[in-house]
Amino acid sequence: MTILRQWRAEHARRIIYFGKPRNNLVFASEHGGHLSNGTIKGWNKKIAESKGLRAISLHGFRHTHASLCFEAGLTMQDVKERLGHSSISTTMDIYTHVTNDRKEESVQQLAKFMWA
Repeated sequence: MTILRQWRAEHARRIIYFGKPRNNLVFASEHGGHLSNGTIKGWNKKIAESKGLRAISLHGFRHTHASLCFEAGLTMQDVKERLGHSSISTTMDIYTHVTNDRKEESVQQLAKFMWA
């Protein structure tokens, strides 16, 4: 959050210099437009290398976000809304394996509780 707050302040300074942006993008090009995929991939690769991590695709970030939502206990409907899927069946088709893992964990948790 600190980094995003700092970026918001930097973005405000850029607005003063370049003028009001045409949209509400969090990360925009120097002139307020969309960033190219190559720019974003380059940032991702640079950050991952600097931290000794394997770079993942932008879609990988989306999948990780969905998986973390399920791990946090969000419902399928909640995740559908966050991902912007028009149908819950899309969410279920893509993330069934995550929910199946969660179901197994729930069964184990219940069994542990029952035997305690």
